[in-house]
Amino acid sequence: MRQFWVVGGVYESTAFKNLADGTQEVREGPFDTYDNALKVWQQLAWETVDDANAHFHIEEVDLTAGGKGAFWVIGGSFKDTSFKEWAGIPERHGPFESYEQAEAKWQERAWATVDDATAQFRIESIQPLEGEEGGTAATERLAYRFLTGPNTREFCEKISAALADGYQLYGDPMMMVQDGEAVCGQAVILPPAADK
Repeated sequence: MRQFWVVGGVYESTAFKNLADGTQEVREGPFDTYDNALKVWQQLAWETVDDANAHFHIEEVDLTAGGKGAFWVIGGSFKDTSFKEWAGIPERHGPFESYEQAEAKWQERAWATVDDATAQFRIESIQPLEGEEGGTAATERLAYRFLTGPNTREFCEKISAALADGYQLYGDPMMMVQDGEAVCGQAVILPPAADK
């Protein structure tokens, strides 16, 4: 049996590591289905859409495995910035017992491919990939994505492709300098009606 929780809150910065002073972690649930958790996630995301330091995610707990969660980092290169068709075999890292462990791997892979506009990684709960036993295609669009890339036309095309795919900008864009090069980041979300 699986349970789903919506976890997050308001953080000190968009690194989403430490909660802001005077705030507490939000933990809504448990929900018996991902869709029920997603509805609450969407509600919280829209309530805090103007606060770039607010962040929420969905955690899955498999009660048959002693209550341990299972998170995977899935991604790789796509044929283009529509991110709908893989260019090769997707990478799959995990399982990780906590969202934080998966997030660390996600950051590692995202930064390793920051110069590749067609590369994208995401964190998922237990879900086999197409071709694996019991697997189905992982085609369901994520309600939240954080896109990164160098300050180039390709990065702008990546954001434009997400907007054309029904996503909306979430919070302000970010820029940092790494090894003398400007690296940009922008969060995007699906409006509730589009995430179907």
